[in-house]
Amino acid sequence: MDQGLAAVLGASVGLAGALGAATLTYIATRKQAADQGLVEFKRSLRSERREAYLAFIRATEDLHPVLVALGWHGQVSAEESPMGRAEQISTLRSLVRDLYRLQAQIDLVGPTEISRAAIEVWGRIADLRSALEREQAMGHGGSRSRALDVALDSLEDVRETFSATARRVLETPF
Repeated sequence: MDQGLAAVLGASVGLAGALGAATLTYIATRKQAADQGLVEFKRSLRSERREAYLAFIRATEDLHPVLVALGWHGQVSAEESPMGRAEQISTLRSLVRDLYRLQAQIDLVGPTEISRAAIEVWGRIADLRSALEREQAMGHGGSRSRALDVALDSLEDVRETFSATARRVLETPF
C-alpha cells in the first residue's frame, strides 16, 4: 500500500507541476503579448503626435509673408512689401481657421501641455489679426503701432514655446 500511495502522490505532484508550468507559461505569454501591444500603441501614438505637431508648425509658416510685409525684425519695410493690409488680414483669417482645425488634432494626441501651447499660438495669431483689423479700421496704412509690435513679439515667444514643448514630448521615452 505504501508503494501505491507513493505512486499516487508522485503522479499528483507531477500533474501539479505540469499544470503549474502550463499556467506560468500561459501568463508569461499573455504578458508578453500585452507588452508588445503597448509598445506598438506607443510607437503609433508617437508617430501620430509627430505628424500633428509638424502639420501645426508647417501651417504657422504661412505666417511668414505677413511678418515680412509688416517689416518684422527689419526683413523688409511695410512700404516695400507687395502684401497690403487686407491681404495680410485675409491670410491671418485663413491661418486662424486652419490652426483651429489642427489644434483639434493635437488635442486628440496630446499631451495637455502641447495642447495648451497650440492654443497659445492660435490665440496670438488671432490677436495679431485683430490688431491688424483695428489698425486698418483706424487708417494706420503701413505704419505699425506699439500694440502690433507687442502682438508680434508675443507670437514669436509662443511659437518657440510650442516647438520646444513638441521636441520635449517627442524626445521623452514612454
